[in-house]
Amino acid sequence: MPPVTSLAPGELITLFGTGLSSATMTTQGGQAFPLALGGVSVTIDNISCPIYYVSPTQMSVIVPYEVASNKTGLANIQVTNNTVTSNVVQMYLTDAAPGSFSLGQDGIGLAAARDAVTGAAITATNPAQPGEYLALYMTGLGPVTPAIADGAFGPAGPLSEADVYGAGALSVYFNDYGADGSTDNAGVIQFAGLAPYFAGLYQINVQVPTSGLASGDSVYVEFVTDAADVNQIQIQYGAAALTSGTTAPPLDKASSAKASRIAAVRAHAKKSAVRRIRRGAPAAGSN
Repeated sequence: MPPVTSLAPGELITLFGTGLSSATMTTQGGQAFPLALGGVSVTIDNISCPIYYVSPTQMSVIVPYEVASNKTGLANIQVTNNTVTSNVVQMYLTDAAPGSFSLGQDGIGLAAARDAVTGAAITATNPAQPGEYLALYMTGLGPVTPAIADGAFGPAGPLSEADVYGAGALSVYFNDYGADGSTDNAGVIQFAGLAPYFAGLYQINVQVPTSGLASGDSVYVEFVTDAADVNQIQIQYGAAALTSGTTAPPLDKASSAKASRIAAVRAHAKKSAVRRIRRGAPAAGSN
């Protein structure tokens, strides 16, 4: 994760290094994530992290919810491999840093999305339709209410709702960067919080706009919070799409409608600076 990227409570992150573990192990399915795996543990601000996966060069852990009490904006990460401790790495800390899972498993390109009612996958041959409710799978939506233990499954009832959504500080937009450059299409969020029966997984159920998108296009889905603006995954929309949808949006069209939307979200949340994360598009100067 780049040092300019912020961590969020409850976020699933991947750490890279050397000598992180003497073996490769994964937490068994159907279990809450443990605080140690194969003799390896990780702390953030001296709080133990639930661990999903460890290997000598890579590991995946969940940022503890308790780091939300840290008001410095900086978090300290350290790995312990059977009593041997690593150096401390410092990262920025924020309330929410949404990142959507994708079919390519790299967080860009086509989204890992399903019809929220039928469960059918959204693909080029089964595109999203106007007014359809989609389930998008995420990490990084931050603290939840009701709260759960670190690494525990998302409850089936009552559902744990993301605090950033409950505060009115989360919006989802559907941006069609085709010929019309339609970028002001707000989706209606039905739910945003922990996915039931999974550890470390968030879910957003959102309704696709009924206008403003062209059939057959690959549409970018943008997530805006009080402190983040992420625009890097796509869905196929309308009639069966004609392309793979991997072309990045033109930066001038992608940024033209930002200011008013960000201001509207920030009016309902803390007045922190908005940062733009665009892993799916080329950089244009500093972010």
